[in-house]
Amino acid sequence: MLALSAIIGLSICASAQLQLYVATSGNDSNAGSSPANAFRTITKARDVLREKRPLPSGGAIVNILPGVYTGEAPIQLTMQDSGTSANSPIVYRATNVSAPTKVSGGVAIPSASWTSCSSDHAALVAAGVSLPAEVKCASLSKLGV
Repeated sequence: MLALSAIIGLSICASAQLQLYVATSGNDSNAGSSPANAFRTITKARDVLREKRPLPSGGAIVNILPGVYTGEAPIQLTMQDSGTSANSPIVYRATNVSAPTKVSGGVAIPSASWTSCSSDHAALVAAGVSLPAEVKCASLSKLGV
């Protein structure tokens, strides 16, 4: 009987957890309550949790679906993002160990943006620098970086 009570207790605790979802295909105007209705950014999930106080018993889990997450600003977590008690933690986790989930602070440079450095970069020409054809350059200002 004691074992059955423990299983029921765990079941009740797990159902009280607040579950949020983040996906690269999501939208920050979504509710974030399911994979199909996920937020786009981890920062949005963090901000929603900051507003949901007190957290339910069991805390909150931010489920981060597979993909590469890039951002213009770092994700900043402070003391207010650590949960409200030992019984109400906040956990950020990847949802699928077989598919990669990456959080990157960098900006992806499309392959079409890379060109030969010899002719289209005036600073190199003015400095008399001659580079092999294998060396490629990209204009970060054209990419908004």
